[in-house]
Amino acid sequence: MERRRKISISPLTMLFVPFLANFLLFLGASNAQYECSPSSCGNVLSITSPFRLKSDPEMCGYPNFELSCENNLTVLYSNSVKYFVQAINYSNYTIRIADSNLRKDNCSSLPNHSRDKYSFSGFSAYNRFLHSNWELLTKSIAFLKCEKPVNSSVYIETAPCNIAGNFPFNQSNTKNHNSYHYYVVNGATNVSDMESSCRVELTTLISAKAVLNGKNTSYMDIHNDLTYGFELSWLESRFVKGKYGVCHIDTSNEMQCTFGHAVAKFILGTPFVVAFFIYKWRKRHLSTYIFIEQFLQSDNNLTPIRYSYKEIRKMTKNFKNKLGEGGYGSVFKGKLRSGRLVAIKMLSKSKGNGQDFINEIATIGRIHHINVVQLIGFCVITGNFPSDQSNTKNHISYHYYVVDGASNVSDLESSCRVELKTLISAKAVLNGKNTSYLDIHNDLAYGFELSWLESSFVIKKSGLCYIDTSNELQCYIGIRYTFYGGHAVAKFILGTPFVVTFLIYKWRKRHLSTYVSIEDFLHSHNNLTPIRYSYKEIRKMTQNFKTKLGEGGYGSVFKAKLRSGRFVAIKVLNKSKENGQDFINEIATIGRIHHVNVVQLIGFCAHGSKRALVYDFLANGSLDKHIFSGEGINSLNCRQIFEISLGVARGISYLHQGCCMQILHFDIKPHNILLDEHFIPKVSDFGLARLCPLENNTVSLTAARGTIGYIAPELFYKNIGGVSNKADVYSFGMLLMEMASGRKNLNVISGNTSQIYFPSWVHDQFSKGKNVVEVEEIDEGDSKTTKKMMIVALWCIQLKPSDRPSMNKVIEMLEGDVECLPMPPKPSLYPLEKPMEHAQVTSDIIESEEISLVQNANEEI
Repeated sequence: MERRRKISISPLTMLFVPFLANFLLFLGASNAQYECSPSSCGNVLSITSPFRLKSDPEMCGYPNFELSCENNLTVLYSNSVKYFVQAINYSNYTIRIADSNLRKDNCSSLPNHSRDKYSFSGFSAYNRFLHSNWELLTKSIAFLKCEKPVNSSVYIETAPCNIAGNFPFNQSNTKNHNSYHYYVVNGATNVSDMESSCRVELTTLISAKAVLNGKNTSYMDIHNDLTYGFELSWLESRFVKGKYGVCHIDTSNEMQCTFGHAVAKFILGTPFVVAFFIYKWRKRHLSTYIFIEQFLQSDNNLTPIRYSYKEIRKMTKNFKNKLGEGGYGSVFKGKLRSGRLVAIKMLSKSKGNGQDFINEIATIGRIHHINVVQLIGFCVITGNFPSDQSNTKNHISYHYYVVDGASNVSDLESSCRVELKTLISAKAVLNGKNTSYLDIHNDLAYGFELSWLESSFVIKKSGLCYIDTSNELQCYIGIRYTFYGGHAVAKFILGTPFVVTFLIYKWRKRHLSTYVSIEDFLHSHNNLTPIRYSYKEIRKMTQNFKTKLGEGGYGSVFKAKLRSGRFVAIKVLNKSKENGQDFINEIATIGRIHHVNVVQLIGFCAHGSKRALVYDFLANGSLDKHIFSGEGINSLNCRQIFEISLGVARGISYLHQGCCMQILHFDIKPHNILLDEHFIPKVSDFGLARLCPLENNTVSLTAARGTIGYIAPELFYKNIGGVSNKADVYSFGMLLMEMASGRKNLNVISGNTSQIYFPSWVHDQFSKGKNVVEVEEIDEGDSKTTKKMMIVALWCIQLKPSDRPSMNKVIEMLEGDVECLPMPPKPSLYPLEKPMEHAQVTSDIIESEEISLVQNANEEI
């Protein structure tokens, strides 16, 4: 097959040429024909006119249809976007192309750029229609990012493919992707059908033959269609060809031109020049806002709440009460919904590209201490959208538009999201050329019309009714009746389901008190740092609860993986005590704090009866597996054990004095001390914890709580002192003694009755000058460390709470010299008084049922 390049100039063009002779000479030269042999590259054979490869002779094919051969793959560049050519069909004038970033073996791959139905329209070398019958060759699809799960067959979920974070660099991926849901919808879907929590992340083209139906189509099907590619036609497409003007390819695959290039250059170029100057002007004025936004987007783990400007105005009662004014703005008194009074600093100007604002959030936004001011929240937005909409960015740098709800989703720009949907009169004109937003606002204020004619509705005692053309009420059940008859049948048929529903409601109300209690807590404490996951996300992270790490009386723990690749441990609760109080305790305590020696709560799930807690995965397991030789692991040396004990003490001290509220743990024991890969200890399991004000010296408990062997005596006995943070000091003392000795304190199976209460035996050994730990090879330093830990432990487990040191004092004693520590009185297991009546205590059975949030480092991960 021969290729011939021929360029012909139409008579219309000649009318605009002052020098006809020169053009005739040019025309004669242009009509010269050149012999061109077909080219090939990879799987694409016989590349001929109008196409050409870069390596072909200059006069073969046309520059607008130039292809390149890269790594034996045929490549087409269109508007700087790289496509792989899959096939060329000269019989119907179509070329099939696919985005170069798509990989058939990787369903997480996405196109490099957004493309919509207008991408190949106007002055383009390609179009989307089959010339023979004008059949549409392509259609558009849109990738959506939604804050909430959407249950609709129109929305095709992208799972199990993890596309989060893989969108093109010019897309706005500004938040933690793990908390979002991703879907694909047909680009022809109406904007009014979009969920308000969703935004368009990417639009692209797909073959018109692709099936887009959530019931019968999976995302794998769509990804296969994307890698297959889509077809474009080159026939009769108008494009600008330099000095030749506006050209097209005819049925002979030859180029024809009909328009002078100078006029085209002026008409087409002017808008781009204007747009460029507008862009440069905006870029200069928005640099500060963009800089701040980039920081907020990259630091999405900040504790403070992000408020809308509308909320700020409401909290300050429209900036009513000014507390002070300075160089950077004014401070106003505000009030949160909870009634808490706050001070709101309104910045009027920023230095260093917003660096002062960023410094505030980057520092105190991540920390929490009683002697450091607490940053509750911040605002970098303005806007008047309803409070239930997610106004999460700086509105100053955004543009707002109104579109017809019948517009296609694919018509939305990738940077746009639906903020609000509403109804308007059908008579309203929605045309950007002839309509301003003031016209639309007037139409909104005018209102919209509804009809009552033939609308069906239910009326009590009358059944299913409607209004007829006489404006009279007609009611029917199966057969129509007037308003004055047949209501008994209606009452029976329509009433029965309501009675059944009411009985079900009453039954559920009795059984849902726990869930209501939990939800009430979560709604009233909306400033919690942990992420709230759906149960579906929990199942996905655990791979349908595949790897179980442990099981106990309150549920099971599973190994899981976040989308970021981070390993976590998910504790799934199967029952709750005290109206869900254990679940609430965990979130209310470690949900608000952050300390190197306290386990981090990453998230939680509260979905009806299904509740789960998401923690950091700690590779070295719980402490009991390392200090008791019978547990299977005994690899820690004396120095490591001491450092662990010091870390635990610091963690408990932070709980007692480092937060704005005291956190009393009430269950300190080896099983609840977890170790990370560097053996840094983390205090965990806050199911029995209590919050109380810092100034309170004692708390009131209706029942004792904890694990036998570690429970402080005052939880059982009346007259030795009130229950306070000294209860945790006692538990720590018992833990410290076990760490130093490598054996359990309460040895109920011991044949020697003097060793049943181990602390008493330890005190006696010290009094006799004997070693407590019988180890053959132990140096003097380790011996002193062990003795110091034992003496501190004996101080901690004194019978009366007033005789025990505070945790700050405990840390001071552990960091000091053993020679400076006086010997404490001999500890007693119980006083002479009788125990409290009706005391409820967790037993060794409950302890044995407890579960671990970690996996042993020696086990395969």
